[in-house]
Parts: sequence; structure tokens; C-alpha cells
Amino acid sequence: MDKIKITSSSIKELFIVILLLELFIGGGGRIFSFGGITLRMILFLISILSCFFFFFGKFVLKKNVIYILVSFTAFSIFYILIGLINHAKLVLIFEDFKPLSFIYILLPLSLLISKDTLSTVDKLLRFSSLFMATAYLTILLLITYKVIPFLEFYQDVEDYNEFFFRGINGAFTYKGFIYMCIGLFFWTNSNLKFSKIILPVIIILIAIFFTGTRGFVLFIGIIYLVFWIFPKILRGKVYYLVFAITAVVSVIVYLNSYSTDLRAKISNSTRTVQVVQVINDITVPSIIFGHGFGIGVPSRKVHMEIAYLEIFHKQGLMGIFIWGVLFWYIYKLYCQARVKNKLLAQRYFMSVIFVALISFTNPYINNPIGLSMLVLCIVVYNKILDK
Repeated sequence: MDKIKITSSSIKELFIVILLLELFIGGGGRIFSFGGITLRMILFLISILSCFFFFFGKFVLKKNVIYILVSFTAFSIFYILIGLINHAKLVLIFEDFKPLSFIYILLPLSLLISKDTLSTVDKLLRFSSLFMATAYLTILLLITYKVIPFLEFYQDVEDYNEFFFRGINGAFTYKGFIYMCIGLFFWTNSNLKFSKIILPVIIILIAIFFTGTRGFVLFIGIIYLVFWIFPKILRGKVYYLVFAITAVVSVIVYLNSYSTDLRAKISNSTRTVQVVQVINDITVPSIIFGHGFGIGVPSRKVHMEIAYLEIFHKQGLMGIFIWGVLFWYIYKLYCQARVKNKLLAQRYFMSVIFVALISFTNPYINNPIGLSMLVLCIVVYNKILDK
């Protein structure tokens, strides 16, 4: 009988699979929890601790990784001090810093992921997207045909604070569905044959449609128009203009159909209240530096619905500029990486743009869900550009 040989590389690859699958499927991190401890916390801690083992062997760490982490640490200390000056509670400061600290996953991912494992990351993103789409459509069917009682399902998942329902017909949005959308870019911008991607793409698109999430449909449409349709129109393929007009009209009709949805009205109202409260709290120093970590608004003591609104309130225009620099740097890496591998570079950049756009309506870029995509993009571009 052959012996199964367990090597350090196989253990490392298994850990990468577990770590990334939890990020892609685990939503806000509360699905896999043990009391007050989540699987994401455990994996994050193991990832950070694993870095110490690399320091005893040969490894190559990009300078940009060091610069990003040192800069993040310095700015975090600054905004913690601003919060303390403004009499913020330590527990609220910690709540603001905790999701942002996930950027430190950049260090272990830079050491764990190699050029050889890039294809594994791609496969995990495609699998996660298709898995969530298939699971969602299956649940919708089972609820529709009364196999799963809606009220029982609602009560089972309500405590997770990861699911947001639209009425009693079974339609809902799950925080992890952002990776269902991101996975779409990895299906359509791949080297796979058309026959292998058409069914998964259709399933994912149908699932996205039935979530009723206007931001998903709008921003996916914008990204495909910019990256796919407009370049073809500019090259003289006028018939793509008809497709573009049809797509835009369809999206407008879709968005309008959900404009009267009760949850949509509540969400819009909540965001409006937060915008007004942020405006009311503006001072001359806060415009530039913000109010610091730990300082919220009456309706939201900790995190806000709109990521950029929270950044402006707590970090001011300086914070908006810092995030802008990060996105600019990712764009700069993209321009370099696409020369070596256009499809691979483009699907990651489309994903980052999607996270950036959806953050205009939801808290993604300043949360591990969206932040992990930015970090992963930087790691992948570094690997592409490695000599």
C-alpha cells in the first residue's frame, strides 16, 4: 500500500484553500463561529503567526508590501490619537480599527501565495461564485415550493446578521454575494472554452438578478460596458452599440422595479439620515483630518452604510486621499501586469473596481470582505511582475 506523503508545500496549499474559501464564502465572518470566536479570526491569527516561520528560511518580500503595511500602521495610530483627543471610547476605537487591521493579511498572503498557486486562487473564486449562485437558486426553489418553510429559514439565519430579506417570497441578499459577482469576472475573463463557461455564467447572472440587489446589477453593467462593450464600439463594431443600449434600458427597468421595494426605501432612508448627520458634524479640522476612530453619528455609533461616508467622517479628506492613492497604486500595478498577462490582470482589476463602486452604497472597502480583494489583487500583481 502506497504511503501518503505530507509535505510542507501540501500543508501550505491546503491552508491557502481553507483561508481563501472562508473569505470568499464566509460573508462577514459570522457564519462559521464558535461562541464569540469566528473561523476568520482563527485563520487570520494562524496566518500572522505563520509569518514567523518564514523569517527563519529564505523568502522574498516585496518592498511595496512593507511600505503599505508601515503606512497603514502609521495612519491608524494617527486616527486613534485623533479619536482619543475627541474623547472616543476605547471599545469603539477598537471596533473601527478591527476590520481595517485585516490589511495585515497582505503579509502572510505575500509569503504563502506563489506563481504556482495563482491558478488555484482563480479556481477557488470561480467555484465560490458558482457554489453560492447554485445554493441560492436551490434555496429559492425550495422556499417557493414550500419544501423549506420561509419563516423557519428566516429564524434560522436571522441571528447571523449576514442575510437581508426582501419580503416573504424567499429572495434575500447575503454579504458574501459580493464574491458571487466577483467570480463572474473570473468566469468571463478566463482562458476556458465557451462551452465550459456559458452555463456557470447563466446560473450566476440569474442568481444575481433574483437577489434584487440594485448595486450588483448596476455596477456589473458599468464595468462590462467600460471593459468590453465601449472598446468594441470604438473599434467600429457598431452593432455592439445596440447591445449597449439594450443593456442600459434593461438595467434602468430593473432598478425601477425595485425602487418601490420596502427594503430599498428603508435602506435609502437610512443612508440619507447618516449623510445628514455627517454633514451636521462637520468642523473645519474634521474636513481635513476627520473625527478619528471611535467617533460615529447618532444613528450609527460604529459603522455606516456607505464606506466613503464613514471614511470622510472619521478620516476626513486626508483619509479619502489615502484610499485614492491605494486605488491609484493598484491601477499602476495593473498597467504593468497586463503587459505580461492581460486576462489575469484584467479580471482582478475589474474585481477591485467593482469593490470600489459597490462601496458607494455599502461598507466593503473598509471591511475584510472587500479589503481582502484589494489585498489579493496586490499580491497577485506582485507575483505576475516577479522576474
